[in-house]
Amino acid sequence: MINTTDSNTWKETNHGGVMSNAIIDLQKNNFFEGKKVLELGGGCANHTKLILENNPSLLVTTEIDRERLEVTKQAVEERFGKAQNCEFIIADWLNVDGIFDVVITNPPYFVSGKYNRRYFIDQLILNSFNRLAPGGHLLFVQSSMADISLTKKRMEENGYDFEILSQQSFQWRDYYFLDTAFLQMCDNNPGSYFIKDDKRWEILYAVQGKLRSFSTQISH
Repeated sequence: MINTTDSNTWKETNHGGVMSNAIIDLQKNNFFEGKKVLELGGGCANHTKLILENNPSLLVTTEIDRERLEVTKQAVEERFGKAQNCEFIIADWLNVDGIFDVVITNPPYFVSGKYNRRYFIDQLILNSFNRLAPGGHLLFVQSSMADISLTKKRMEENGYDFEILSQQSFQWRDYYFLDTAFLQMCDNNPGSYFIKDDKRWEILYAVQGKLRSFSTQISH
């Protein structure tokens, strides 16, 4: 697993690493070049910096509060200076103005803070069309524990051509076992994990959806 952070004090998560690798693969075809990109949750700017390396026409990166956003901004400016094609805004999930060619994020799941842990994944699928141009792309990473088959179904129902860009398996993190409700949920959902060497493993997927054109015009 690559580690794209410039700091020795922060280690990239498995989810973040899967997304980083997917971005690097997309860069080979200049996927982000010349595009308007919305990144939900810049964090320590690992993905932000990778996207900027591919010369988007505009990258808008968000965080939930000023303190977190300052971390993202500082990491970007340490690498690129004050990039003219990068904007930083405080925003709650998809509450952003503008239309973009790409929306990219690592949505919360285990620590979503919601009874429905898929809340942010489902909101993304249901509402990202408001931020995407026709033919635009939605990119995110999710675990098998969040039910990849349900994600595929809901994306196709909401006008996206679904594709798995890559997938990797990882042993469960220790803190998963501390949440009894989470353990019960996983045990009740076949395919959420698999057993190898007497350990529980999840599969992380980098997912892409291309938004199909849609018209409400009725033909007579």
